[in-house]
Amino acid sequence: MLFPLQKSPGTNSKSTLAKPIRRRPLFLTTLSSLIAAILVPLVCTSASQAETLEEALAAAYGTNPTLLAQRASLRATNENVSQALAGWRPTVSSSLTVGHKRVHTGTVSDISLGQRSYSLSLSQPLYRGGRTVASTAQTESFVQAGRAQLAVVEQNVLLSVATRYMTVLRDQAVLDLNQHNVEVLRKQLEATRDRFEVGEITRTDVAQAEARLSGAISQRVQALGNLKVTQAAYASVVGKMPGKLVKPAALTGMPGGEPMAQELSLENNPSLQVSQFSEEASMHDIDATRGQMLPTVALSSDVSHASDASARGGRTTSAFLGVTVSVPLYQAGGVYSQLRQSRLLNSQARIEVEETRRSVQQQVTQAWERWTTASAAKEARKDQVRASSIALEGVRQELAVGSRTTLDVLDSEQESLDARVALASAETDEAIASFDLVAAMGGLTAEALGLNVALYDPAVDYSKVRDKWFGADVE
Repeated sequence: MLFPLQKSPGTNSKSTLAKPIRRRPLFLTTLSSLIAAILVPLVCTSASQAETLEEALAAAYGTNPTLLAQRASLRATNENVSQALAGWRPTVSSSLTVGHKRVHTGTVSDISLGQRSYSLSLSQPLYRGGRTVASTAQTESFVQAGRAQLAVVEQNVLLSVATRYMTVLRDQAVLDLNQHNVEVLRKQLEATRDRFEVGEITRTDVAQAEARLSGAISQRVQALGNLKVTQAAYASVVGKMPGKLVKPAALTGMPGGEPMAQELSLENNPSLQVSQFSEEASMHDIDATRGQMLPTVALSSDVSHASDASARGGRTTSAFLGVTVSVPLYQAGGVYSQLRQSRLLNSQARIEVEETRRSVQQQVTQAWERWTTASAAKEARKDQVRASSIALEGVRQELAVGSRTTLDVLDSEQESLDARVALASAETDEAIASFDLVAAMGGLTAEALGLNVALYDPAVDYSKVRDKWFGADVE
């Protein structure tokens, strides 16, 4: 299992861009084992072939419109490199002129003369003040930033899938608990009415049981509505309504502490890489702007042929080959302003790198605290469920011997239901927090998760257009 590694800023090149982005492998082993430990429990399916989290993630990876649109955006960004490289390439043009001239001589008939000419011109830049080199480097940095932004979008989409998968599981569990509660209270009401008929209890006990049943039915209806809402949200990112979802096993292999999580995030978080490559691009923009103040050298060639019946000889052919050197002397101060602006934008980009770094660190801290808190809360909820179940059984036994009332049983049943609903929510919170943490560390991608999908390789599209001289077709 490979984690999508990306080079650090300042090392992008044609050979680098022609390959999938790879991050430095300092923490590759740790992250690979982490993601493997997270995903292995998710792919364990039951014999009924129910839908797993891995299948949901794979479906979204291949069909989610947000992700597909970002890939298209990256392909458009690739074209900027080809446009920058055009600064090395020649321009060729041709012209053809055909005319007819009528000359009035004052005699009986006018003279009609034909004229035609054609030419072929070529211009080859030799030196553009370093602008071509700088523009190429700048656009390559933008491509690297675009790839990192694609990873950001991919993580956001997969995180949304995982979140909505878990919320559907939670709401389905809550609905099942409420349905079971309705059935229990319906039986409780029947037993209460039977006891009322024989005079063991009063009409008040029956009314209490009826009220609790009505309340439980209302809660079931609300739970069903919540489930339908989360199912629709799931379909919006996965592309289909959820089937029978498999509950993932408890995650293992998470970082041993927040410092490790912070270190991994600073190495692999794609949002930070976007800002780093954008800052690199702004540095190259300074060089490109400065190039406007330097001389340019171009080789030019022209071949022409003209035919004029009115001229002596009738036909002329000429050829020209020369070198043109242009030296800018003063450009109204506009280029100086652009250069100052480029330097200020680079300063802004450096500040934004630091801002993003701090934001990533905050994101990791928040995700770590949410995950550890949710894990502790889940264990407490398990104890609550266990204790409330014991208490409910005890209250029922005490009701049978007359030491408890119907209301005591109803209250205990509600407490047991509340505890189980709270446990379902705590389990969901823990799972979502763990995926938040993995995303902050840059590990929530199809490649890192080892999804059974055909991975999108941005280097393939890049290689197709980088050195493409002809053709306007797109794939």
